[in-house]
Amino acid sequence: MQTDGFIINAQGEVVFAENSIACNVQQTGLPNPLALTIVDPAAGTTINVGDAAQNVQFSANIANYTAGVDVCRVTVQPPAPAASWPPITLAPVAGVATANLEFAQGLVGGTYNLQLSCERVSNNQQVLVPSVSRQLTVISTVQPTQCSNFPIPAVFQPVIQENFTTAYTPANPSFPLDPLPGTGGFGVQPNQATNFRYWGLSNRILNSQLDRAELKTWRFRPPANTRMQIKKGNTGTAKIAASVSECPGQFTNLPTACRQLQGTIFWSTIPSDANNGWCVLDPAKDYYLSAAAIDLDQLLINGLYVPSESCAGSPCNVENLYQVQNVVQ
Repeated sequence: MQTDGFIINAQGEVVFAENSIACNVQQTGLPNPLALTIVDPAAGTTINVGDAAQNVQFSANIANYTAGVDVCRVTVQPPAPAASWPPITLAPVAGVATANLEFAQGLVGGTYNLQLSCERVSNNQQVLVPSVSRQLTVISTVQPTQCSNFPIPAVFQPVIQENFTTAYTPANPSFPLDPLPGTGGFGVQPNQATNFRYWGLSNRILNSQLDRAELKTWRFRPPANTRMQIKKGNTGTAKIAASVSECPGQFTNLPTACRQLQGTIFWSTIPSDANNGWCVLDPAKDYYLSAAAIDLDQLLINGLYVPSESCAGSPCNVENLYQVQNVVQ
């Protein structure tokens, strides 16, 4: 057994710190150290619980997990002074642990801390394992009442909603044009031009089917007498479904000009532009630009949510990239 140390007394005896110690006892030895990594939700994820509860898929890699020796849990800590949620005990399979975290509708907004912790007891010894954590932002924005017939489809998880004018934060402030996912909004009024913005759209594939798709949506009020292009760039995923609608996450039951498979949309607040293939908007209403990495043709033709790209394994994640800029027409 391991010992806290020993001394040699005046009689030359070796005295161990323990009350008793056994010699020549066969021990199994300690398993390899645990290594904890949170995979989902991705860093910077925001969910909206204003209209409905949101299920967040938690997943983690726990290397060297040994059943019967290790006990791992995930705990959700809401903003202070609220108490932690009851911990969920995980059952890793091949080192991958998953859990479904339900965030109730109308939950208090703020930063929630998801903590992954493990306890290891081997050979009657407790081994300290440093925990890891991931922050999740919860907002409670109510969906417009006119959207009761077009709720955000359940396949979209998480739903990340921002105002179009909210500042854009690039992944690396020193390289604002780097093709890495940023966060926030476009950082300008909807009738102003921008450089390219980059957004990450993570999809989870389960048994070769789309299990969930990340939805990003930005709210804006279109100015009168304006023509704009929301232009998809060549970098990143080829098929990005994009739409402009009064309802976030709506890709069906829209004029063709207001939804596009390739992620580029021309919108106008000049009524006569409807005859020229523009997505015509009302300057007295709020709209949402929505984007997801799904095959829009499959949704419109077959009613199926199919990912733009797939991956090997089950489950597996595809990290998509949407490159887009605001262009004045």
